[in-house]
Amino acid sequence: MTYDAIVIGAGMSGLAAGIRLAMFDKKVVILEKHSIPGGLNSYYQRRNFDNPGIRQFDVGLHALTNFIKKGEKGKPFSKILKQLRLSYDDFKLCPQTHSKISFPGIELKFSNEFELLSTEVMEKFPHEKDNFVKLVERVKAFNELDLSIGYSSSRDTLKTIIKDELLVEMLLCPLLIYGSAWEDDMDFAQFVIMFKSLYFEGFSRPEGGVRTIISLLMQKLEQVGGEIRFKAAVNSILTNERGQAIGVDVGGEILHAPVVLSSIGLPETVRLTPALESAATPRIGAMTFLESIFIFDKKIPLQQNSSTINFYNNALKYSYRPATDYFDPTSAVICFPDNYEAHKTEGEGTVRITYMANYAQWRDLN
Repeated sequence: MTYDAIVIGAGMSGLAAGIRLAMFDKKVVILEKHSIPGGLNSYYQRRNFDNPGIRQFDVGLHALTNFIKKGEKGKPFSKILKQLRLSYDDFKLCPQTHSKISFPGIELKFSNEFELLSTEVMEKFPHEKDNFVKLVERVKAFNELDLSIGYSSSRDTLKTIIKDELLVEMLLCPLLIYGSAWEDDMDFAQFVIMFKSLYFEGFSRPEGGVRTIISLLMQKLEQVGGEIRFKAAVNSILTNERGQAIGVDVGGEILHAPVVLSSIGLPETVRLTPALESAATPRIGAMTFLESIFIFDKKIPLQQNSSTINFYNNALKYSYRPATDYFDPTSAVICFPDNYEAHKTEGEGTVRITYMANYAQWRDLN
């Protein structure tokens, strides 16, 4: 069978790519090896053994970054809505109360209003007031979309601006765990992307969680005439003698297309492409994570905890690296999804805790 384009992976980026192609009358198919869409940001359900019914769980996404208010234009999220022709109202966004970065003896709060973080830094690190302003101006002026800019270490760049190492560690903590597959550091361009996403714009969560986002994308894909196949693992990406992708092998069925887009990651894509076997294997990020989900018989009152996400670290330095044991309990992201919908006071409560883990330890379990 022949298509105008093939998209590998039905995560959010794969679904968005398929939607855009179909909007422009391209015959497109999305191939997903699992039985449901969402990729790293998916969902599942389990029987509720305490009360009749089903419990719904999200996987991956703690929050939607780049929060905007209705009507705001020119922001990343508003551009996505425009490009995919999605309605802001359909997401039913619930903004965060606030989040916090918790290190021994000190906390920095931030919200969807940047002034809160700025005020916190001025109060907790008054000697860094001018330097923090310089960092903010540097972030605003930096063009993170300029692909001609080479790699530069965020840590090295920050240390030329911020002199207090504790402030550097605290600012890096949420950005690393939400935005870097590499240990301890990140490219400064990625730092700027994450700084703007989390600190300038902030968090929200759609009512219904990640299901809401995936459902909207699936509905739009169907509306524009895109095709999706589940349990359709790609065995290999086919190329011609010039090394150009011309199709894929899916369980022995050959699908042809002049355009093949892969959303599954560079190392995974290289492994599927025999023509690239002689190329250097891309470095694979070493970071893996373990999430525990706790269910309480009632919601945690805001008076006891008003934050939506707590980036916790029990040392003055943030060690962003694989755990030496199955997981590292000394640092975690603690998410309180109920606090996005604080008006709902009845029913069970949920807390999600994400730790840095060690994949090899779990893989080698007997």
